[in-house]
Amino acid sequence: MARLLLRLSLVALSLALALTVALQARLPREVVEVLALPDEVLGLAVAQAPAQPAAQVTGQPTAVLPTATVPAPTVAPTPSGEPSTVVLQQGRDGYAGNIDTFIQFYAPEENYCHSAELFVVTTDKAVAFLRFDLTGLPAAAAVANATLELYAVQGNQGAEIGLYLPLKEWDACGITWTRPWQQPGANGAGDRQAEPLQVIKSGPAPEWLLFDVTGAVRQWLQDPSTNHGLMVKSLETTVPSQHILFSSENADSERRPRLTIRYQPPQPTSAATSPSLPSETPAPTLAPPADTPAPAVTPAATPTAITPGSPRVIELHWWKPMEVGGTYPVTLVFRPEKPGPGSSEFDTYVLAANAQLNAATFDTSAASEQLQILTRPESSLVWRWTVQPRSAGERILAFEVNLSWTPAVPDQPPVRTDPGIWQQSRTAKVNAGFAYWSAVRMARLALIGAGLLFWLGWLVLHQRRQQL
Repeated sequence: MARLLLRLSLVALSLALALTVALQARLPREVVEVLALPDEVLGLAVAQAPAQPAAQVTGQPTAVLPTATVPAPTVAPTPSGEPSTVVLQQGRDGYAGNIDTFIQFYAPEENYCHSAELFVVTTDKAVAFLRFDLTGLPAAAAVANATLELYAVQGNQGAEIGLYLPLKEWDACGITWTRPWQQPGANGAGDRQAEPLQVIKSGPAPEWLLFDVTGAVRQWLQDPSTNHGLMVKSLETTVPSQHILFSSENADSERRPRLTIRYQPPQPTSAATSPSLPSETPAPTLAPPADTPAPAVTPAATPTAITPGSPRVIELHWWKPMEVGGTYPVTLVFRPEKPGPGSSEFDTYVLAANAQLNAATFDTSAASEQLQILTRPESSLVWRWTVQPRSAGERILAFEVNLSWTPAVPDQPPVRTDPGIWQQSRTAKVNAGFAYWSAVRMARLALIGAGLLFWLGWLVLHQRRQQL
């Protein structure tokens, strides 16, 4: 009898341990991250000193950038037969020719070639690059139209987004904000075309962004050496915001970037001719200054930089994994990196911070004010939300904090503010809801109790046997 009780105890406790492991794999755990904020993100401002007497500024030569265009081939005669349509999307029908990445001002030496999302941020703070391999298409095909589709899971409505042609080769896992460009952010004359192929206005996210790339695809087919891909850039300069696009490595394969090409296959009797393409991008020329009176400007004295005293960090609290239908708290804390005295500039100026949580696949509710004011450098700002996942899978939580300086009291010198924007996104694994988890927890507790009772029974019988 004693041996039976011992065996039953071991079996019950083993089953309880197995259920514990299963529960731990599903049990949400709080993730706490402390992320440093560079000075650029803090929206550094300067107080303008009293104006000085007007100074004359003589005319200077103005750089004139060449405007590159995509020549469209002339096809003669038009081939007969039905046109073909091909959809190029990473993983679709075995296609593996799409590469993409993004670069950002806030991390100028970082590379994001394996990111599941592409970030496009206003005020020229982040741009995305992508390229499609067209070697599977016939070079002599007559392209009727080509459309690029990018899935935006987050983004402000009404933002202008431009599509550009890069002018140089780039390596998705090698480029950064500073490399290999003439100017950071691929803003040099030899980095990209000066004028966009197309500019669109975004709608409410989530949505597909559609671009007409017919001319570019025609050029790439006729001269594959010109296929340097595409660059996606926000042209919005007034409202700080960001668009998050799904990349070719996103787990949602149906919403990866896709290029749809409708073309007429070449026929034996058809011949296609194309205009010659420029072999080199013309360098910018300097236009002589005009013989017009120089404008008068009023320079300001050396400005005074305003800083928050000590380095600041953002403390991010979130949960993973989550479960459909569950409710989880999410917190952002904007605080000093270390306790200590701050800057006396806070007697004159305050820092305004506006935080947003964008989560298209969650039900969200805010538990704090979106706009908060930091009046003392040793203080902290806290934003709280609750999120409830609506569907299972890899789901994105996107955070954005906009920072700017404002005068603390009336009649202070004006403030010039550079927009300070902090963005981060996190991919949360969301499991499908299981209605019987409470029963599993009860069974685990029952097995633990039974195991302990069997063990106590064995212990009592074992002691009695020793006394006999």
